[in-house]
Amino acid sequence: MCITLEELKNAVEEIKKDNSWVNDSHTKSEYDGVCSGLNSIITHFEKLSDNSEKLTIDIYEYVEWDDENQNKAYFNTSNFLDTAQEYLENDNLDIEIERI
Repeated sequence: MCITLEELKNAVEEIKKDNSWVNDSHTKSEYDGVCSGLNSIITHFEKLSDNSEKLTIDIYEYVEWDDENQNKAYFNTSNFLDTAQEYLENDNLDIEIERI
């Protein structure tokens, strides 16, 4: 599956909208970190897009479907962010990249 930059941006916005699990300062910090990582992914792919380079992401690699509820799926943001960070590190070997 190939996705466009616009589709990736839409997916990121949908993920960021779900803050229903944020209920204290610890989960707020975690949420802020997820949002920051997702924003970094968008920035990275915008730069790639500007350079006319393409990257194919199989988004379903990060999705687990609920066996009992066909209308429910789980998006593994942690693995997605790990992969995105790996891409960033590989493209920027001279820069130390840390999640915040």
